[in-house]
Amino acid sequence: MRGFSRRTFLAGTGVLAVGVRSARAQSDRVVRVGMILPISGNLAQYAANMFPPFRYVIDKVNAEGGIKSMGGAKIELVVADNASGSAGTASEARRLIEQEKVSFIAGPLVTSEMLALVPVLDELKVPALSFTSGDSRSKYLFSIGFTYEKGYAAPPIEFLNYLIKEKRRSIRSVALVYSNYEAGQQIANFQEKMVTAAGLTVAARIPVDRTAQDQTSTILRIKSAKPDAVVGLVLTREGVLLHQARANLRYNEATFVGCGAGYADVTLWNELGAKLAEQVLTRNLFATTGFVVGIDQPGAKQIVSELQRQINEKKMQGPIGHYQVWAAQAARLVQAAFELAGNNDREALRGAFEKVRIGRSDPFLYLPRPELAFGEDNCLTDQTALALQWQPDGSQQALWPAEFSRGEPRSYQ
Repeated sequence: MRGFSRRTFLAGTGVLAVGVRSARAQSDRVVRVGMILPISGNLAQYAANMFPPFRYVIDKVNAEGGIKSMGGAKIELVVADNASGSAGTASEARRLIEQEKVSFIAGPLVTSEMLALVPVLDELKVPALSFTSGDSRSKYLFSIGFTYEKGYAAPPIEFLNYLIKEKRRSIRSVALVYSNYEAGQQIANFQEKMVTAAGLTVAARIPVDRTAQDQTSTILRIKSAKPDAVVGLVLTREGVLLHQARANLRYNEATFVGCGAGYADVTLWNELGAKLAEQVLTRNLFATTGFVVGIDQPGAKQIVSELQRQINEKKMQGPIGHYQVWAAQAARLVQAAFELAGNNDREALRGAFEKVRIGRSDPFLYLPRPELAFGEDNCLTDQTALALQWQPDGSQQALWPAEFSRGEPRSYQ
């Protein structure tokens, strides 16, 4: 994964123009939103993917009249860099709340960041929206990300059952292969139970070392276990190394059905290079994710068209995939909550998030589901995920559920 310096990020996204300014009190005409992102460090690619679409929608909201229930108040973004670390997340959250006087925080991405943020939110009673980390652990933290059980763990197993029952694939044993950190471990625990409940055998549990510079040993362990399928959450960096090792060893015996950026991130094709990517991503590999370009949903088509125009005109990070559309959807949820709250009061805003509904007929519904709403756990009530396969040109094709399918799963190769 390419690294992004703070200077490069600021120059490339225009963040200074959106509101990194000295602290000042909010007025009824301004809504200050703090954003905590990994502008630098090993997660910087995620910020580069997600911030421009979020900022684009916020700019659009401001240009079209701002928060109308607050007399046209404009959203002002105040962006902080956590340097891809938990400590930076906690300290920057405190600074944004106490010094910058933000009334809301958006953007924590991974589980470790979310866990570091929660104590600050609970102490200072400020609501926040996590973009990708799934399970919420505070009444002040809402999450648009998948939950570990329903959003990450279940879809790959359900898709395997679909391949077995509907497509007559011979799959009897499954290896659990996952990035070795809190989310990967918990998702593997859920999947182990789901695999057994489906009448399949767990061939092995293989944690992927996140510090390794080569994943040949992981592929050799998979090969030794002789599974019919491989499932698990894998992050982008480990995914790139796994795919490289798989290509080098010419290992194509198992069907890979992975969740996480290491299987589904649209940047993988370029990270691997087209020649190697076609060797591995288009052979015996499927992925589950939150969004695939080309699904038949009006709001999704519109935002993809708008973001593509931004990429062409302003050299935004591309291509468009899960993270870009996820961030744009997060911005619409922020807009909807402020409209419901009608003011800058933090408790009112927290209560507004509990009541947000973006339905199927709403042009601002971008994700593939009937409705966006938060449940009692402060996570989205609908955890619909899509299964996809990579195409030889580097694009992605939705396969499942049937409502969003645009093709048939390819045969074993």
